[in-house]
Amino acid sequence: MSSTAQTNIFDQLALLFSKEQRNILRRELHNENKVHLYRLGDYWVAFEKSAYLLEQIALTDTDPTVIYMKEHPFPMLMTTINNYRANGLCRRQRNKGHTDYLQINSGKIDLESYNEWYRDNTLD
Repeated sequence: MSSTAQTNIFDQLALLFSKEQRNILRRELHNENKVHLYRLGDYWVAFEKSAYLLEQIALTDTDPTVIYMKEHPFPMLMTTINNYRANGLCRRQRNKGHTDYLQINSGKIDLESYNEWYRDNTLD
């Protein structure tokens, strides 16, 4: 990926957080069985429990990325999936007309496994 493309992705991620940070954190706090995806160009990103659930139902495009936000006391995890694969997962579920946000139903989260996944990906 060129440095211009990387800058564009980082700019898009910063814009997403500036607009959706509260919604993302609220959705993930009580998330038990949904993958919340947000569009970043040709990719979709999932955070925290959604990122874990996405890895459970589909091979993701990258290993989780650790994100540090000054407004959030703990590291956040993010993972991506390309547009083609995200659309394949959503084909069976209604998207409610959103173009920058998708929600996919999944099985109930196993909190013990999630906590282990979180620790494995955030601790050095």
